[in-house]
Amino acid sequence: MPVGINVEVRTFFYSVMCGMLTGLIYDFFRIKRKTIKTGTLFIYLEDLVYWFIVAAVVFALIFYSNDGEIRGYIFIGIITGAVLYALLFSKVIVNVSVKLLNLLGRAIKFIFFIVLYPFRIVIRLLSYPAKLISGFIKKLFRRIKASLRIKLTKVSLLRKTLRNMIKKI
Repeated sequence: MPVGINVEVRTFFYSVMCGMLTGLIYDFFRIKRKTIKTGTLFIYLEDLVYWFIVAAVVFALIFYSNDGEIRGYIFIGIITGAVLYALLFSKVIVNVSVKLLNLLGRAIKFIFFIVLYPFRIVIRLLSYPAKLISGFIKKLFRRIKASLRIKLTKVSLLRKTLRNMIKKI
C-alpha cells in the first residue's frame, strides 16, 4: 500500500520522539542508580527491565504510526532522538534530579530527627533510673544465687554423709 510523504515525515517525527523517550527512561534508571546503590545482580535486572520497556515502546510506535511496517528511517529516527536527548537534556536532567532527590532525602532525615528528638530525651531521662534498677536487680539475683549455692552445697554434703552412713549400715 503506497504511503504518502506526510505519513513518513510524521512517522519519522514520532520515531525521534520515541528515541528521546527511551533516553528519558534510561535516565530514570541512571538517577535511581546514582541515588540508591544496589548490587550487580539488581543492575542486570534493571537493564533487562529497561530493554523490555524500550521494546514495548518501539513496538507501540511502529504499530501506531506505521501499522507495524518496519522501515529503516524509523530506527534512524530513534537513534537520532536518543542522541539528541543525550546531548541536549540528559546531563541536566540527571544532575538536577539527583541533587533534588539527595536534598529531599536530607530533608526527610532532618524531619525524622526533629520528630524523634523528644523520644530520645525521654529515653535518656529514663535510662539512668533503669540502670539503677537493673543494677539493684542484678545484685539481688547474685545474692539469691549465692545463697542457693550455699544451700545446695549443704544439701549435697548432707546427701553424701547420708550415703556414707547408709553404706556403713
